[in-house]
Amino acid sequence: MTSALPLVAIAIVLVASQVVLAGLAPGYAAAKPVRIAEVLPLIGLLSFPAALGLLAVPRLAALAPGRIALITMIGCGLAMRLVWLGAPAPLEDDFYRYLWDGALVAHGEDPYAASPQAISSAQEPGAQLAHLREAGAATLSRINFPELRTIYPLTAEAAFALAHTIAPWSLDGLRLVFIAADLAALVLLVALLRRSGRSALLASLYWLNPLVVHATTATAHVDGLVPPLVLGALLLVMNARGAAGLSLIGLAAGVKVWPLLLAPVLIAELVRRGRVPWFAVALLAAVTLAVLAPVLRTVLEPASGLRAYSAGWANNNAPYAWASYGLYLMFGEGSVVQPLLRLCLALAAGLVAISVARTPRRDTAGIVFAMMIVAAAVFYLSPAQFPWYAPGFLALAAGAAYMPLLIASATLPAYYLFFPLWESGQRDLFLYGAAFLHVLPVAIAVLWHRRRRNDLQGAGERG
Repeated sequence: MTSALPLVAIAIVLVASQVVLAGLAPGYAAAKPVRIAEVLPLIGLLSFPAALGLLAVPRLAALAPGRIALITMIGCGLAMRLVWLGAPAPLEDDFYRYLWDGALVAHGEDPYAASPQAISSAQEPGAQLAHLREAGAATLSRINFPELRTIYPLTAEAAFALAHTIAPWSLDGLRLVFIAADLAALVLLVALLRRSGRSALLASLYWLNPLVVHATTATAHVDGLVPPLVLGALLLVMNARGAAGLSLIGLAAGVKVWPLLLAPVLIAELVRRGRVPWFAVALLAAVTLAVLAPVLRTVLEPASGLRAYSAGWANNNAPYAWASYGLYLMFGEGSVVQPLLRLCLALAAGLVAISVARTPRRDTAGIVFAMMIVAAAVFYLSPAQFPWYAPGFLALAAGAAYMPLLIASATLPAYYLFFPLWESGQRDLFLYGAAFLHVLPVAIAVLWHRRRRNDLQGAGERG
Protein backbone atom coordinates (compact mmCIF):
# COMPACT_ATOMS: atom_id res chain seq x y z
CA MET A 1 0.00 0.00 0.00
CA THR A 2 2.92 2.31 0.77
CA SER A 3 4.11 2.21 -2.85
CA ALA A 4 0.73 3.44 -4.03
CA LEU A 5 0.62 6.51 -1.76
CA PRO A 6 2.58 8.78 -4.15
CA LEU A 7 0.16 7.82 -6.93
CA VAL A 8 -2.80 8.67 -4.72
CA ALA A 9 -1.23 12.06 -3.99
CA ILE A 10 -0.75 12.70 -7.70
CA ALA A 11 -4.34 11.69 -8.40
CA ILE A 12 -5.52 14.22 -5.81
CA VAL A 13 -3.40 16.93 -7.47
CA LEU A 14 -4.85 16.05 -10.88
CA VAL A 15 -8.44 16.30 -9.72
CA ALA A 16 -7.82 19.40 -7.59
CA SER A 17 -6.17 21.20 -10.50
CA GLN A 18 -9.28 20.70 -12.63
CA VAL A 19 -11.50 21.94 -9.81
CA VAL A 20 -9.42 25.12 -9.60
CA LEU A 21 -9.39 25.54 -13.39
CA ALA A 22 -13.17 25.18 -13.55
CA GLY A 23 -13.42 27.84 -10.84
CA LEU A 24 -11.17 30.18 -12.85
CA ALA A 25 -13.03 29.52 -16.12
CA PRO A 26 -15.57 32.37 -15.79
CA GLY A 27 -12.73 34.87 -15.69
CA TYR A 28 -11.18 33.44 -18.86
CA ALA A 29 -14.54 33.35 -20.60
CA ALA A 30 -15.42 36.94 -19.74
CA ALA A 31 -12.53 38.66 -21.52
CA LYS A 32 -9.34 37.89 -23.44
CA PRO A 33 -6.21 38.22 -21.26
CA VAL A 34 -3.90 41.10 -22.15
CA ARG A 35 -1.02 40.31 -19.76
CA ILE A 36 1.08 37.15 -19.63
CA ALA A 37 0.52 36.92 -15.88
CA GLU A 38 -3.17 36.38 -16.53
CA VAL A 39 -2.63 33.09 -18.42
CA LEU A 40 0.11 31.69 -16.18
CA PRO A 41 -2.41 30.04 -13.79
CA LEU A 42 -4.06 28.29 -16.75
CA ILE A 43 -0.72 27.13 -18.16
CA GLY A 44 0.61 26.08 -14.76
CA LEU A 45 -2.51 24.15 -13.76
CA LEU A 46 -2.30 22.18 -17.00
CA SER A 47 1.48 21.74 -17.30
CA PHE A 48 2.53 21.01 -13.72
CA PRO A 49 0.04 18.18 -13.02
CA ALA A 50 0.81 16.68 -16.45
CA ALA A 51 4.55 16.69 -15.71
CA LEU A 52 3.89 15.22 -12.26
CA GLY A 53 1.88 12.41 -13.83
CA LEU A 54 4.68 11.62 -16.28
CA LEU A 55 7.20 11.39 -13.45
CA ALA A 56 5.00 8.72 -11.86
CA VAL A 57 5.02 6.42 -14.89
CA PRO A 58 7.71 3.96 -13.67
CA ARG A 59 5.85 3.43 -10.37
CA LEU A 60 2.55 3.24 -12.24
CA ALA A 61 3.83 0.58 -14.63
CA ALA A 62 5.07 -1.52 -11.71
CA LEU A 63 1.79 -1.37 -9.78
CA ALA A 64 -0.50 -4.37 -10.12
CA PRO A 65 -3.61 -3.32 -12.09
CA GLY A 66 -6.08 -4.71 -9.57
CA ARG A 67 -9.76 -3.86 -9.35
CA ILE A 68 -9.30 -1.14 -6.73
CA ALA A 69 -6.54 0.54 -8.74
CA LEU A 70 -8.63 0.48 -11.93
CA ILE A 71 -11.75 1.80 -10.17
CA THR A 72 -9.68 4.58 -8.62
CA MET A 73 -8.26 5.49 -12.03
CA ILE A 74 -11.72 5.57 -13.62
CA GLY A 75 -13.19 7.57 -10.75
CA CYS A 76 -10.44 10.20 -10.82
CA GLY A 77 -10.79 10.65 -14.58
CA LEU A 78 -14.55 11.06 -14.30
CA ALA A 79 -14.13 13.57 -11.49
CA MET A 80 -11.66 15.58 -13.60
CA ARG A 81 -14.31 15.82 -16.32
CA LEU A 82 -17.54 16.17 -14.35
CA VAL A 83 -16.30 19.24 -12.46
CA TRP A 84 -16.57 21.09 -15.79
CA LEU A 85 -20.31 20.61 -16.13
CA GLY A 86 -21.92 24.02 -15.77
CA ALA A 87 -18.63 25.91 -16.21
CA PRO A 88 -17.88 28.09 -19.24
CA ALA A 89 -15.15 27.09 -21.70
CA PRO A 90 -11.95 29.03 -20.98
CA LEU A 91 -10.57 31.02 -23.93
CA GLU A 92 -12.58 29.05 -26.48
CA ASP A 93 -15.56 29.53 -28.75
CA ASP A 94 -15.38 26.75 -31.36
CA PHE A 95 -18.23 24.99 -29.60
CA TYR A 96 -20.75 27.60 -30.75
CA ARG A 97 -20.36 26.27 -34.29
CA TYR A 98 -20.90 22.73 -32.96
CA LEU A 99 -24.08 23.80 -31.19
CA TRP A 100 -25.46 25.52 -34.28
CA ASP A 101 -24.60 22.64 -36.62
CA GLY A 102 -26.07 20.15 -34.15
CA ALA A 103 -29.34 22.06 -34.02
CA LEU A 104 -29.55 22.15 -37.83
CA VAL A 105 -28.89 18.42 -38.21
CA ALA A 106 -31.21 17.45 -35.35
CA HIS A 107 -34.03 19.37 -37.07
CA GLY A 108 -33.36 17.95 -40.53
CA GLU A 109 -31.59 21.00 -41.97
CA ASP A 110 -28.41 20.92 -44.09
CA PRO A 111 -25.50 22.44 -42.11
CA TYR A 112 -23.44 22.78 -45.31
CA ALA A 113 -25.99 24.79 -47.28
CA ALA A 114 -25.17 28.26 -45.98
CA SER A 115 -22.86 30.07 -43.58
CA PRO A 116 -24.18 31.28 -40.21
CA GLN A 117 -23.81 34.84 -41.45
CA ALA A 118 -25.94 34.11 -44.50
CA ILE A 119 -28.64 32.56 -42.33
CA SER A 120 -28.52 35.49 -39.90
CA SER A 121 -29.04 38.00 -42.70
CA ALA A 122 -31.54 35.99 -44.80
CA GLN A 123 -34.84 37.79 -45.32
CA GLU A 124 -36.89 34.61 -45.78
CA PRO A 125 -34.90 31.66 -44.42
CA GLY A 126 -37.89 29.31 -44.20
CA ALA A 127 -40.05 28.46 -41.21
CA GLN A 128 -37.68 25.89 -39.66
CA LEU A 129 -34.55 28.00 -40.06
CA ALA A 130 -36.39 31.08 -38.81
CA HIS A 131 -37.38 29.16 -35.68
CA LEU A 132 -33.82 27.90 -35.11
CA ARG A 133 -32.41 31.36 -35.76
CA GLU A 134 -34.64 32.76 -33.05
CA ALA A 135 -34.16 29.92 -30.56
CA GLY A 136 -30.40 29.85 -31.04
CA ALA A 137 -29.80 33.59 -31.42
CA ALA A 138 -27.28 33.68 -28.56
CA THR A 139 -25.33 30.81 -30.14
CA LEU A 140 -25.55 32.10 -33.70
CA SER A 141 -24.20 35.53 -32.73
CA ARG A 142 -21.09 34.03 -31.10
CA ILE A 143 -19.90 31.70 -33.89
CA ASN A 144 -16.36 32.52 -34.97
CA PHE A 145 -15.73 33.11 -38.67
CA PRO A 146 -19.49 33.25 -39.31
CA GLU A 147 -18.91 34.10 -42.96
CA LEU A 148 -17.58 30.57 -43.58
CA ARG A 149 -19.61 27.41 -44.07
CA THR A 150 -19.02 24.54 -41.67
CA ILE A 151 -15.84 22.52 -42.06
CA TYR A 152 -16.97 19.44 -40.14
CA PRO A 153 -17.72 16.11 -41.89
CA LEU A 154 -20.66 13.83 -41.12
CA THR A 155 -19.31 11.86 -38.14
CA ALA A 156 -18.72 15.12 -36.29
CA GLU A 157 -22.11 16.45 -37.34
CA ALA A 158 -23.81 13.32 -36.00
CA ALA A 159 -22.12 13.89 -32.62
CA PHE A 160 -23.25 17.52 -32.61
CA ALA A 161 -26.82 16.45 -33.37
CA LEU A 162 -26.70 13.88 -30.55
CA ALA A 163 -25.51 16.59 -28.14
CA HIS A 164 -28.39 18.82 -29.23
CA THR A 165 -30.83 15.98 -28.60
CA ILE A 166 -29.40 15.48 -25.10
CA ALA A 167 -29.31 19.16 -24.13
CA PRO A 168 -30.35 21.70 -26.80
CA TRP A 169 -28.01 24.69 -27.19
CA SER A 170 -25.97 23.50 -24.21
CA LEU A 171 -22.18 23.23 -23.93
CA ASP A 172 -22.76 20.48 -21.38
CA GLY A 173 -24.57 18.39 -24.00
CA LEU A 174 -21.39 18.42 -26.06
CA ARG A 175 -19.33 17.64 -22.98
CA LEU A 176 -21.42 14.58 -22.15
CA VAL A 177 -20.95 13.23 -25.68
CA PHE A 178 -17.20 13.81 -25.53
CA ILE A 179 -16.91 12.33 -22.03
CA ALA A 180 -18.59 9.20 -23.40
CA ALA A 181 -16.03 9.16 -26.22
CA ASP A 182 -13.19 9.45 -23.70
CA LEU A 183 -14.68 6.58 -21.70
CA ALA A 184 -14.78 4.45 -24.84
CA ALA A 185 -11.16 5.36 -25.54
CA LEU A 186 -10.24 4.32 -22.00
CA VAL A 187 -11.88 0.90 -22.36
CA LEU A 188 -10.18 0.31 -25.71
CA LEU A 189 -6.83 1.53 -24.41
CA VAL A 190 -7.00 -0.85 -21.45
CA ALA A 191 -7.73 -3.73 -23.85
CA LEU A 192 -4.86 -2.66 -26.09
CA LEU A 193 -2.38 -2.40 -23.22
CA ARG A 194 -3.34 -5.83 -21.92
CA ARG A 195 -2.94 -7.30 -25.39
CA SER A 196 0.51 -5.68 -25.60
CA GLY A 197 1.53 -7.14 -22.24
CA ARG A 198 1.63 -3.77 -20.49
CA SER A 199 -0.07 -2.58 -17.32
CA ALA A 200 -3.65 -1.44 -17.91
CA LEU A 201 -2.96 1.44 -15.52
CA LEU A 202 -0.87 3.09 -18.23
CA ALA A 203 -4.21 4.07 -19.76
CA SER A 204 -4.14 6.86 -17.18
CA LEU A 205 -1.58 8.59 -19.41
CA TYR A 206 -4.57 9.45 -21.58
CA TRP A 207 -7.53 9.20 -19.22
CA LEU A 208 -5.96 11.32 -16.44
CA ASN A 209 -4.08 13.62 -18.81
CA PRO A 210 -4.92 17.26 -17.94
CA LEU A 211 -4.38 18.39 -21.54
CA VAL A 212 -6.79 15.73 -22.84
CA VAL A 213 -9.40 16.70 -20.24
CA HIS A 214 -8.99 20.35 -21.20
CA ALA A 215 -9.29 19.61 -24.93
CA THR A 216 -12.20 17.18 -24.90
CA THR A 217 -14.24 18.33 -21.89
CA ALA A 218 -13.30 21.80 -20.65
CA THR A 219 -13.19 23.36 -24.11
CA ALA A 220 -15.33 20.62 -25.75
CA HIS A 221 -13.37 20.06 -28.95
CA VAL A 222 -14.54 17.48 -31.46
CA ASP A 223 -11.04 15.99 -31.71
CA GLY A 224 -11.95 13.82 -28.71
CA LEU A 225 -14.03 11.63 -31.03
CA VAL A 226 -10.94 10.47 -32.93
CA PRO A 227 -9.15 8.30 -30.29
CA PRO A 228 -11.93 5.72 -29.69
CA LEU A 229 -12.43 5.26 -33.44
CA VAL A 230 -8.70 4.85 -34.09
CA LEU A 231 -8.13 2.54 -31.11
CA GLY A 232 -11.20 0.51 -32.05
CA ALA A 233 -9.93 0.18 -35.63
CA LEU A 234 -6.57 -1.05 -34.37
CA LEU A 235 -8.07 -3.68 -32.08
CA LEU A 236 -10.44 -4.92 -34.78
CA VAL A 237 -7.62 -5.31 -37.29
CA MET A 238 -5.50 -7.16 -34.72
CA ASN A 239 -8.48 -9.50 -34.25
CA ALA A 240 -8.61 -10.15 -38.02
CA ARG A 241 -11.72 -8.02 -38.56
CA GLY A 242 -10.24 -5.84 -41.25
CA ALA A 243 -13.46 -4.60 -42.85
CA ALA A 244 -14.88 -3.37 -39.54
CA GLY A 245 -11.54 -1.86 -38.53
CA LEU A 246 -11.02 0.10 -41.72
CA SER A 247 -14.65 1.24 -41.58
CA LEU A 248 -13.85 2.88 -38.24
CA ILE A 249 -10.91 4.67 -39.85
CA GLY A 250 -13.37 5.99 -42.42
CA LEU A 251 -15.65 7.20 -39.63
CA ALA A 252 -12.66 8.82 -37.92
CA ALA A 253 -12.00 10.72 -41.16
CA GLY A 254 -15.53 12.00 -40.71
CA VAL A 255 -14.28 13.87 -37.64
CA LYS A 256 -10.93 15.06 -38.99
CA VAL A 257 -9.49 13.90 -42.32
CA TRP A 258 -6.01 12.99 -41.06
CA PRO A 259 -6.82 9.49 -39.64
CA LEU A 260 -6.90 8.28 -43.27
CA LEU A 261 -3.10 8.32 -43.08
CA LEU A 262 -3.30 5.57 -40.45
CA ALA A 263 -4.97 3.25 -42.94
CA PRO A 264 -1.74 2.16 -44.72
CA VAL A 265 -0.36 0.77 -41.45
CA LEU A 266 -3.49 -1.30 -40.85
CA ILE A 267 -3.78 -2.41 -44.48
CA ALA A 268 -0.13 -3.50 -44.42
CA GLU A 269 -0.83 -5.56 -41.29
CA LEU A 270 -3.77 -7.28 -42.98
CA VAL A 271 -1.62 -8.04 -46.04
CA ARG A 272 1.09 -9.56 -43.84
CA ARG A 273 -1.54 -11.92 -42.47
CA GLY A 274 -1.79 -13.55 -45.86
CA ARG A 275 -4.44 -11.87 -47.96
CA VAL A 276 -5.05 -8.62 -49.77
CA PRO A 277 -8.05 -6.99 -48.03
CA TRP A 278 -9.81 -5.76 -51.15
CA PHE A 279 -13.26 -5.70 -49.58
CA ALA A 280 -11.99 -3.90 -46.47
CA VAL A 281 -10.23 -1.26 -48.59
CA ALA A 282 -13.34 -0.80 -50.73
CA LEU A 283 -15.42 -0.39 -47.57
CA LEU A 284 -12.93 2.18 -46.23
CA ALA A 285 -13.25 4.13 -49.48
CA ALA A 286 -17.05 3.98 -49.41
CA VAL A 287 -17.35 5.09 -45.77
CA THR A 288 -14.80 7.86 -46.27
CA LEU A 289 -16.57 9.15 -49.36
CA ALA A 290 -19.91 9.08 -47.55
CA VAL A 291 -18.72 11.10 -44.55
CA LEU A 292 -16.63 13.58 -46.52
CA ALA A 293 -18.84 14.11 -49.57
CA PRO A 294 -21.06 16.87 -48.09
CA VAL A 295 -18.15 19.07 -47.04
CA LEU A 296 -16.15 18.34 -50.21
CA ARG A 297 -19.18 19.29 -52.27
CA THR A 298 -18.96 22.85 -50.96
CA VAL A 299 -15.19 23.30 -51.30
CA LEU A 300 -15.46 25.17 -54.62
CA GLU A 301 -18.44 27.23 -53.55
CA PRO A 302 -18.28 30.68 -51.93
CA ALA A 303 -17.41 30.87 -48.24
CA SER A 304 -15.99 27.32 -48.08
CA GLY A 305 -14.65 26.72 -44.58
CA LEU A 306 -12.53 23.78 -45.73
CA ARG A 307 -10.86 25.81 -48.46
CA ALA A 308 -10.17 28.71 -46.08
CA TYR A 309 -8.70 26.40 -43.44
CA SER A 310 -6.46 24.43 -45.81
CA ALA A 311 -5.19 27.61 -47.49
CA GLY A 312 -4.61 29.94 -44.59
CA TRP A 313 -4.79 28.51 -41.06
CA ALA A 314 -1.45 28.52 -39.25
CA ASN A 315 -0.65 28.95 -35.57
CA ASN A 316 1.61 27.63 -32.82
CA ASN A 317 4.15 26.25 -35.32
CA ALA A 318 7.32 28.33 -35.16
CA PRO A 319 9.33 26.29 -37.72
CA TYR A 320 6.50 26.74 -40.21
CA ALA A 321 6.33 30.47 -39.44
CA TRP A 322 10.04 30.90 -40.09
CA ALA A 323 9.89 28.82 -43.28
CA SER A 324 6.96 30.93 -44.50
CA TYR A 325 8.83 34.13 -43.71
CA GLY A 326 11.92 32.95 -45.57
CA LEU A 327 9.84 32.10 -48.63
CA TYR A 328 8.16 35.49 -48.42
CA LEU A 329 11.57 37.22 -48.46
CA MET A 330 12.66 35.19 -51.48
CA PHE A 331 9.53 35.23 -53.60
CA GLY A 332 7.34 38.01 -52.25
CA GLU A 333 3.71 38.01 -51.24
CA GLY A 334 0.97 36.50 -53.40
CA SER A 335 3.13 33.78 -54.98
CA VAL A 336 2.28 30.09 -55.16
CA VAL A 337 5.02 29.31 -52.63
CA GLN A 338 2.69 29.18 -49.62
CA PRO A 339 0.31 26.64 -51.20
CA LEU A 340 3.33 24.62 -52.34
CA LEU A 341 4.76 24.65 -48.81
CA ARG A 342 1.49 23.29 -47.44
CA LEU A 343 1.35 20.70 -50.19
CA CYS A 344 4.91 19.60 -49.39
CA LEU A 345 4.02 19.17 -45.72
CA ALA A 346 0.97 17.10 -46.64
CA LEU A 347 3.08 14.95 -48.96
CA ALA A 348 5.68 14.54 -46.22
CA ALA A 349 3.01 13.23 -43.85
CA GLY A 350 1.86 10.81 -46.56
CA LEU A 351 5.41 9.60 -47.11
CA VAL A 352 5.83 9.02 -43.38
CA ALA A 353 2.66 6.91 -43.40
CA ILE A 354 3.83 4.83 -46.36
CA SER A 355 7.34 4.42 -44.98
CA VAL A 356 6.07 3.30 -41.58
CA ALA A 357 3.60 0.89 -43.20
CA ARG A 358 6.41 -0.74 -45.20
CA THR A 359 8.37 -1.58 -42.03
CA PRO A 360 7.46 -5.06 -40.70
CA ARG A 361 5.82 -5.15 -37.25
CA ARG A 362 5.69 -8.34 -35.25
CA ASP A 363 3.20 -7.64 -32.48
CA THR A 364 0.47 -5.36 -31.19
CA ALA A 365 2.97 -3.04 -29.50
CA GLY A 366 4.75 -2.55 -32.82
CA ILE A 367 1.52 -1.65 -34.62
CA VAL A 368 0.60 0.84 -31.88
CA PHE A 369 4.04 2.42 -32.16
CA ALA A 370 3.77 2.66 -35.94
CA MET A 371 0.38 4.37 -35.79
CA MET A 372 1.70 6.72 -33.12
CA ILE A 373 4.54 7.79 -35.41
CA VAL A 374 2.11 8.61 -38.20
CA ALA A 375 -0.31 10.50 -35.92
CA ALA A 376 2.53 12.52 -34.36
CA ALA A 377 4.00 13.30 -37.80
CA VAL A 378 0.64 14.63 -38.94
CA PHE A 379 0.44 16.90 -35.89
CA TYR A 380 3.98 18.24 -36.03
CA LEU A 381 3.89 18.78 -39.79
CA SER A 382 0.61 20.66 -39.58
CA PRO A 383 0.81 24.46 -40.01
CA ALA A 384 -1.63 24.75 -37.09
CA GLN A 385 -0.69 22.92 -33.88
CA PHE A 386 -3.50 23.70 -31.48
CA PRO A 387 -3.44 21.78 -28.16
CA TRP A 388 -6.85 20.23 -28.85
CA TYR A 389 -5.42 18.48 -31.93
CA ALA A 390 -3.19 16.40 -29.64
CA PRO A 391 -5.55 13.68 -28.27
CA GLY A 392 -5.18 11.70 -31.50
CA PHE A 393 -1.48 11.05 -31.03
CA LEU A 394 -1.52 11.18 -27.21
CA ALA A 395 -3.89 8.18 -27.06
CA LEU A 396 -1.49 6.15 -29.19
CA ALA A 397 1.53 7.42 -27.23
CA ALA A 398 -0.21 6.20 -24.06
CA GLY A 399 -0.77 2.83 -25.71
CA ALA A 400 2.91 2.69 -26.61
CA ALA A 401 3.99 4.19 -23.25
CA TYR A 402 6.28 6.44 -25.29
CA MET A 403 7.45 9.16 -22.96
CA PRO A 404 9.10 11.57 -25.44
CA LEU A 405 5.77 12.32 -27.15
CA LEU A 406 3.82 12.31 -23.90
CA ILE A 407 5.94 15.28 -22.83
CA ALA A 408 3.72 17.30 -25.18
CA SER A 409 1.03 17.02 -22.50
CA ALA A 410 3.10 19.36 -20.34
CA THR A 411 4.45 21.65 -23.08
CA LEU A 412 1.43 22.32 -25.31
CA PRO A 413 -0.35 24.51 -22.71
CA ALA A 414 2.27 27.15 -23.57
CA TYR A 415 -0.04 27.87 -26.52
CA TYR A 416 -2.14 30.03 -24.22
CA LEU A 417 0.60 32.66 -24.30
CA PHE A 418 -0.88 33.45 -27.71
CA PHE A 419 -3.80 35.39 -26.23
CA PRO A 420 -1.96 38.07 -24.21
CA LEU A 421 0.77 38.41 -26.85
CA TRP A 422 -1.86 38.83 -29.57
CA GLU A 423 -3.93 41.30 -27.56
CA SER A 424 -0.84 43.35 -26.68
CA GLY A 425 0.31 43.61 -30.31
CA GLN A 426 3.14 41.06 -29.96
CA ARG A 427 1.75 38.46 -32.34
CA ASP A 428 5.11 37.88 -34.03
CA LEU A 429 6.80 37.21 -30.69
CA PHE A 430 4.44 34.29 -30.25
CA LEU A 431 4.49 32.95 -33.82
CA TYR A 432 8.27 33.14 -34.28
CA GLY A 433 9.42 32.66 -30.71
CA ALA A 434 7.09 31.41 -27.99
CA ALA A 435 5.65 28.77 -30.32
CA PHE A 436 9.00 26.94 -30.03
CA LEU A 437 8.29 26.27 -26.32
CA HIS A 438 6.02 23.30 -26.92
CA VAL A 439 7.98 21.56 -29.67
CA LEU A 440 11.63 21.86 -28.63
CA PRO A 441 11.41 19.72 -25.45
CA VAL A 442 9.56 17.02 -27.40
CA ALA A 443 12.11 17.08 -30.23
CA ILE A 444 15.03 16.89 -27.79
CA ALA A 445 13.38 14.00 -25.90
CA VAL A 446 12.69 12.07 -29.11
CA LEU A 447 16.28 12.48 -30.34
CA TRP A 448 17.73 11.58 -26.92
CA HIS A 449 15.52 8.50 -26.68
CA ARG A 450 16.49 7.40 -30.19
CA ARG A 451 20.20 7.89 -29.51
CA ARG A 452 19.99 6.05 -26.20
CA ARG A 453 18.19 3.14 -27.87
CA ASN A 454 20.83 2.99 -30.61
CA ASP A 455 23.60 3.07 -28.00
CA LEU A 456 21.98 0.20 -26.08
CA GLN A 457 21.57 -1.82 -29.27
CA GLY A 458 25.20 -1.16 -30.18
CA ALA A 459 26.36 -2.25 -26.73
CA GLY A 460 24.30 -5.42 -27.03
CA GLU A 461 25.81 -6.29 -30.38
CA ARG A 462 29.33 -5.68 -29.09
CA GLY A 463 28.57 -7.80 -26.05
